[in-house]
Amino acid sequence: MIVGAAAQPGWYTAMRADAGVRLWLDPASASTLAGHWSPYISVAEGDVAPPGAWTIAMAGEDEQGDLIDQPSKGSGIGYRLWLDPLRRVLSIDPENATTQRRRLVRCLLRRAFMDRGHCFLHSALVVSRRTGRGLALAGGKRAGKTSLTLAMLKSGEFDYVTNDDLVVNVDEDAGLDAFGWPRAISVRRDTLRLLADRGSALRQVLESSRHPEQVRTGNPTDRRALLFPDELARATGASVVAQARLHAVIVPRFDSGALSPELEQVHDRQEACELLRQFVEGNASRQEAWLDRYFTQTHDDELERQAAKLSERVPVFRLTQSMTCLRESAKLLHDLATEGL
Repeated sequence: MIVGAAAQPGWYTAMRADAGVRLWLDPASASTLAGHWSPYISVAEGDVAPPGAWTIAMAGEDEQGDLIDQPSKGSGIGYRLWLDPLRRVLSIDPENATTQRRRLVRCLLRRAFMDRGHCFLHSALVVSRRTGRGLALAGGKRAGKTSLTLAMLKSGEFDYVTNDDLVVNVDEDAGLDAFGWPRAISVRRDTLRLLADRGSALRQVLESSRHPEQVRTGNPTDRRALLFPDELARATGASVVAQARLHAVIVPRFDSGALSPELEQVHDRQEACELLRQFVEGNASRQEAWLDRYFTQTHDDELERQAAKLSERVPVFRLTQSMTCLRESAKLLHDLATEGL
């Protein structure tokens, strides 16, 4: 919550843990961003960013540096800004300023986490309401990650952390805290059918979706949907949680012939490491490649180390399932989160 905001624009700081980005904002924009980023990123009044933090200003007021013209790709957004790397200032175009800030702050904070050696896993994360244990669902496209996430949320036993971009400090001494981010979730039409028994709630969420692409296309209910975390939570009856203690990593795969789910722990450490390595990412933000030179790039040997460290600290499981047994998969993983290994 932003307390005592003045009527005039001023400095604010977007924070995640001890990483921050300075923002020059009017109070209304600050409140809008705070609502969008909650509970992942906080917005504090004043310049309380740590030394070396980046600044996002408005073009025309602090416009210096090189022009960056980022075209729109697919459902993404395009933008124009000026980059001054010596002062670490990004001056954004007033057009679509709120959307630009949403994306750039997330990008800068994620890169700050990568600079500190955190592991980036292409994974969803849900957390048990009963035990607080987080289950990561690691997988690429069409592996069933989003479908399984929805089934688990709909079960009423789990809350939502993230769908695609999990960050874990594998070198943390006590336990493993896994962080989610305020990023939209892409849900395919076939996956939307999993919400059939909550169709009314889903339609209401789609009709009021804030995602720019949903708004542009008229919020269709018969094709892929782009939903922000709080919108997905409303459609499934779940809550949004910023982070959770990581209990296990699940690697799902689809087998159309599977009549019931099969959960198998990968006991061989090397095999578990190789499996996780497929999902450990070396880029905190693919679209903003123009920022690469100003941040540490994670090389293959470090990614191998992170995968090995993660496989040492949490158990890894393979889950074989079909679309028809997703409810059973959710029950199986509920038992794993509540009864242990």
